[in-house]
Amino acid sequence: MERNEAAPLAGTYARDMFADEEADGSLTLEDVDFDADTETWNITVGFLRPWDRSREAGASTATGPLDRLGKHTFKAIRIDDRTGRVISMTHRELRTR
Repeated sequence: MERNEAAPLAGTYARDMFADEEADGSLTLEDVDFDADTETWNITVGFLRPWDRSREAGASTATGPLDRLGKHTFKAIRIDDRTGRVISMTHRELRTR
């Protein structure tokens, strides 16, 4: 499997798992890594849940308004390279500057 096949699998899995939580549709791809020892893809995706959105309407940063940025939820998804099956999904904290 190639990187451009593994990443969409992770995105589809995350969207399916969190469909009931009304996460916004703008899933972001954060990291893609292939582990040759275990033959797995480790892919991190980010998205906003309704309760992650900032309550500071009107405030802004250098990159945009805080109410649009909010606090993303990040999930690390591990996929078996041979089968394309998702092995696990775990919460991941990403550091911000």
